[in-house]
This record gives sequence, C-alpha cells and structure tokens, in this order.
Amino acid sequence: MAPRLQQELSSQRVLAPRPTKLRSQRDINLWRIPLKLSLAAVALFAITLIPDILDKYGIVHIPSWLTMGSIDDARAILAAMMGAVATVLALIFSVALLVLSMVSTLFGPRLLYRFLQDWVTQVTIGLFMGTFVYICLVFLVTHQDPQSTFIPQISLIMSWVLVVVSFGFLVYYSHRVAKSIQNPDMIGAIVDDLYVAAGSAHASGPSEGTGPLPDDDAILRQARARRETIIRIVMPSSGISIEQ
Repeated sequence: MAPRLQQELSSQRVLAPRPTKLRSQRDINLWRIPLKLSLAAVALFAITLIPDILDKYGIVHIPSWLTMGSIDDARAILAAMMGAVATVLALIFSVALLVLSMVSTLFGPRLLYRFLQDWVTQVTIGLFMGTFVYICLVFLVTHQDPQSTFIPQISLIMSWVLVVVSFGFLVYYSHRVAKSIQNPDMIGAIVDDLYVAAGSAHASGPSEGTGPLPDDDAILRQARARRETIIRIVMPSSGISIEQ
C-alpha cells in the first residue's frame, strides 16, 4: 500500500530541481554603514584639522571662548570621551546580539533579517565607531614637546559634538529596539513585507498577462479528485465518500 501511495503521489507532482547553492538575496550586513561612517569620520578629522594647523602657524586666530583649556585638560577630556564611547560601543554590540538571540528564539530565525538590515542599528554602531576613530585621531595629534605644543581646539569641539550626537542617537536606538520586538509591530512588519513580495511576484512583464484567465472550478475539481484518490489508496475498505 505504501509503495502504491508513493507512486501515485510522485506521478501527480513535479519536483523542482534542487539548487546547487542556496544564498540569501537580501542585502544584509552590519559593516557597510559603520565602515562608511568611520571613513567619513577620518575625512571630517582632516577637514577640522586645517583651521587648527592654520591657528598654530598664526595664519588664522581662534577666539579664546572656543578653546578647551591646556594640553592636560585636552588629554583628560579626550581620554574620558574615548573610554565612554568604547564602553557604549561594546554595550551596543552586546544588546544587538542579545536582541538577535531573543528574536531567533521567540519569532524564529527567518525574521532575523528585519533586525540585521535595520538602518537604526547600523547607523548607531557607525556613529559610535566613527566617533571613536575621530577621538583617537585627535588624541594622536595632540602633543607637547620642548619645541612646540599643538592643541587642536576645533577638533576637540567637534569631538564633543560627535559624542553628544552619538548618545542622543543611542536613546532613539533603545526606543526602536523596545518597539520592534513587540508582537503587533512585528506582525505588521511581516504583513508589509508579504504585501511587497506578493506584488513583485505577480508583476507581469511586457508579454505576460495576455492569456485566458484560469478556471477556478477546474482547479477545484482537480484538487478534490486528487484528494479522493489519495483517500481511496490509503483506506480502500473504509467506505469514505467525498461530496463533489
């Protein structure tokens, strides 16, 4: 009975060829936006370093109200900001991994892409990485020797601005994560993705959509006949009848 059922089922279905390589078609990564923002931080450092160099050689004059103290004060401020940004960056990575693990457990691994491709997570990581790179560069050029002293005042102010912006975006990141893991928001996001995928799957090309409409009654009769055949093969003596 089992071989007969298997033969009947295999004769009524067409198996698609197995792909040689399975890969996701979605553009999912956590490094592209952080890398771009880190490179942007390097470019910003080069731009803000220009007025500091011009001020050192007396070409321009930076007002005293824009300065942030002596070289000891500058190094202390940079060290404190660098430690805070590094700590929060490690915390963001820990929270991201925790959220991914929780989503995989509660909702299934197929929904991880929504959190991996979330622009808020990527921009938050990128902001803190870019700020850390910028502060490191400012810390490296801030020096004092017997011949000269160089304190990049404009770069110090920009470091403070980047830290404030990064922590402000961290608040929005926390709000976004707390909102995205709720069931109603997750279901609504899945419905939106399904609507877009269904629309793109049924989009017709230039030569498509000109044939006759499918016969729903014929499809229904074929499905009922197939179900009746399977039941008769499995239970030939049960006497089950199917209403047509």
